[in-house]
Amino acid sequence: MIEKSDFVPLAQSRKPLSQARLTLISSCGVHSKSDPALDVCHPFGDFRFRRVPSSARHEDLIIHQLKYPHDDADLDMNIIFPIEGLNPPSPPVTKIGSMPAEVIEILGIYPLR
Repeated sequence: MIEKSDFVPLAQSRKPLSQARLTLISSCGVHSKSDPALDVCHPFGDFRFRRVPSSARHEDLIIHQLKYPHDDADLDMNIIFPIEGLNPPSPPVTKIGSMPAEVIEILGIYPLR
């Protein structure tokens, strides 16, 4: 059983969230539809990374991942790659200062050797 005393305290921010720059590094296998497919079948995995525009929308992206079921993520990609939630069309309750032009995506499956 996890006790409250088992949790590691979060680091304190040095500035308000509205002045912070946030990035996203993901290993869920999402990338732009215009990119070449990730190699999900190679026995050593695919060690390449992709730059995904932080302005990307769900319809611009595809999931190349065979190691987990992503039926729900196909309907709402924000559950595994929350890029739209970080760039909402209307002002959010808590505003993030800025996002970089691109976020980083890797496949995230590397077999044991």
